[in-house]
Amino acid sequence: MRKVAVVLSRKGADENAQKAARGCLRENGKLIICLSDNEVIKLIDEKSRAGVPGDILEGILDNMLMDLEK
Repeated sequence: MRKVAVVLSRKGADENAQKAARGCLRENGKLIICLSDNEVIKLIDEKSRAGVPGDILEGILDNMLMDLEK
């Protein structure tokens, strides 16, 4: 099991916050997902349409892992 944190903010994470989240994942294995208001609204809309909001989160996680420096 991995430790996971979800951070909600109005405008989303800036570049420094994204670097910190990637560094935390790389060095400590702790996942920090930063969501903006718009992303939360997309999740709620997807759920209200009987969709799978996990697909949106999966996309966010995939983007984060693709940008992860080695």
